[in-house]
Amino acid sequence: MYLSQCYDYSQSILKKSDTRLQMAVYEVLIRLDTFKRRLAHSFGFLLLTLVLENFVVSSIHAFLLLVLIYKNANYISIIINTGMLLAHITSFYTLAYFYDYIEVKEAELKNALKTMQYSNIEHQSIEQKDFYDLINLKLMMESPRITACGLFEINLQIFYNVFAAIITYIVILFQFRSFEKSP
Repeated sequence: MYLSQCYDYSQSILKKSDTRLQMAVYEVLIRLDTFKRRLAHSFGFLLLTLVLENFVVSSIHAFLLLVLIYKNANYISIIINTGMLLAHITSFYTLAYFYDYIEVKEAELKNALKTMQYSNIEHQSIEQKDFYDLINLKLMMESPRITACGLFEINLQIFYNVFAAIITYIVILFQFRSFEKSP
């Protein structure tokens, strides 16, 4: 939330026509990139274990839920497993959503910086044109991504991939279970 608020605030500053404020936004953008890089480095292992923990626990609860439903177990067990499954899926979705939201806000700020260069181009001073060239060079470079130990980027796509893996895992477990019952 902090990063997304910084991007929003920086974008609101860009709407003012003061060149010094616009240069400050460029400095903020550099510092936010540094902050994201350090955030990814500091919490990469924690994010990896969090994703793995959500995958394993969600898979177990989903499998238990289906087994309990199949065996017509008591409703309390079904409700507890459903609640645990929903809690883990919701927490993981929230995590992935907010990391994806940071990328969206960063893209909006970069688009605002790009459009700023071409607005009122005939009235720009040499200092402003140099500043916009500097911004374009910075925007050409890829910004750091928040990853789990550099293995994968944390965003909504990873949530969908984990959810698909859980479903695949459950289907495979039920197939193995059907082999055990057959003679």
